[in-house]
Amino acid sequence: MPASSPAFFARSLAKPLVLAAFVTGAAVAGAVSAGAFNDHPDALGKKYADEMFSSMQDPAAMEAAMAKWIESAQPGVAHDWLAAFAGDWDITMTLMMSPTGQPTVTKGTATSEVIMDGRYVRDQLNYEMMQMPVTGMGITGYNNIRKQFQTTWLDNLGTGMMTMTGNLDREGKILTMVGEMDEPMTGEM
Repeated sequence: MPASSPAFFARSLAKPLVLAAFVTGAAVAGAVSAGAFNDHPDALGKKYADEMFSSMQDPAAMEAAMAKWIESAQPGVAHDWLAAFAGDWDITMTLMMSPTGQPTVTKGTATSEVIMDGRYVRDQLNYEMMQMPVTGMGITGYNNIRKQFQTTWLDNLGTGMMTMTGNLDREGKILTMVGEMDEPMTGEM
C-alpha cells in the first residue's frame, strides 16, 4: 500500500490523525465565518479564503497537506542533540550586567527533561542572583520549518517571557541564541 494512502495514516500515525481532525475542525469552524470574506473589500483576502476553502474539498490536496504537516512535526537529529541535556545538573552562570563591568558568577542546579515525545526540553533552574533566590523555567525546541532552535524563558525576577532563537556552530557543539527582553532599570523594550 502506498505510504500516502489514508489507510496507511490510520494504521501507523493514529496520534497525528487526532491533530488532523483538530485542524480540519478548526478550518470548518473558520468556514462558518467565511462569508465575512465575501463582503470584505480586500480582493486578496477573498481570493485567499476561496482557495483555502476550495482546497479543503479536494481529498488529495488535504492528504498532501496533512502529510507535509506530519513530516514537519517529527523530531529529528536536532531534537536528539537537545535530548542529550536531560538530567540533573550543577550549573555555573556568568552574567554581565554591563559591557565594562565585572562579571557576576553564580552557581545553582538544573533539572532538564524531554517532553512532548522528544520535541522539546524543559529546564527548571534554581540559583541565586544578587543574593535573591531565583527559580526559572525554559522550554527549548528545534523548529523544523524555520530550521532554528527556539527558547522561551521565564523566572520569578519578572513578569515577562523572553524568547530566543539560534543555531549550532559548524561543528555542532555550541548553540548560540539571541533574544530580546524588557529592561526595567532603563525602561527599554
